[in-house]
Amino acid sequence: MSNNAPGNWQDSGREPKLWIFNSTTSFPLLLFLVNISWTTFFIVIITMIVFYALDYYGFKPRVFAKFLRSYAAGPRRVARPWWM
Repeated sequence: MSNNAPGNWQDSGREPKLWIFNSTTSFPLLLFLVNISWTTFFIVIITMIVFYALDYYGFKPRVFAKFLRSYAAGPRRVARPWWM
C-alpha cells in the first residue's frame, strides 16, 4: 500500500473539508437545511464567506473570538477591580 492512498491514517490530523470550505465553515449549512428559505440561504452564504475569509487569514473561529475579546479589553490591564 502506498503512502498516497486515500484514507491513509496520516490524514487523520487534517481538518475535514467540503469542497474548499472546512468543517467549521460549512456548519451553517445545517441551519439552511433545518429552515429552508431565502433569508436563511443569504445568512448562510454570508456566514460561510466570513468564515472562509477568517480561515484564509489563518484564524479559526475560536481564535478570532479570543482576538476580538482581547481587542475589546484594550491594552491596559487593571490588577484590582474598579469598584475597590
